[in-house]
Amino acid sequence: MTIDPMRLFFSRLIYETDESVGFGFDPLVIEYVASVLTQFVKTDALLNDQEGLPTLALWYSKAINSMGQDRRHAFRRMGDVSLFMSGFFIDRVRVTGGLEYFMDMGCLGYDQAMSSKNDHVMLRLSRDFPVMVDILNRISNGSGLCDVLSVSEAYDIFSGMPDRVSHMRRFILNGMIPSTSLARG
Repeated sequence: MTIDPMRLFFSRLIYETDESVGFGFDPLVIEYVASVLTQFVKTDALLNDQEGLPTLALWYSKAINSMGQDRRHAFRRMGDVSLFMSGFFIDRVRVTGGLEYFMDMGCLGYDQAMSSKNDHVMLRLSRDFPVMVDILNRISNGSGLCDVLSVSEAYDIFSGMPDRVSHMRRFILNGMIPSTSLARG
């Protein structure tokens, strides 16, 4: 079984931030969120065919008009999009629909996505959605990733990809890491 290095990258960031906040999310929840982030690294994974980023209302409409597994999938997707957008693009969320709206839709999405009351991951995300948003927002703000470079570029830096030095220079120029780091890289 091959482990996706991008998923490991996100898992580590979430674990470390969760530990610093002291909330203590279950590893299954952290791994689920890491898989969502890994999926959404590619912008087209967020998009809905040719229509662009679907609104949460569109996902809600799709969910309530579906049955069984399709319904749970649409609600889970609504929760995932809410989590990703609220966690990494909080300023945009405030402008487009309000943070409270995204929080409510995310909680509702994960609550309705539960296949049973024993679905631990969906239950925790529905109950503790604001905390996970805070963790993702801390990752975003602490790294400056969304302002300076793409998440894929950040991953390249930390994984030692060939363009690492030029990316490191961007971090240094933007004051995100001290200039002594380039000497080690």
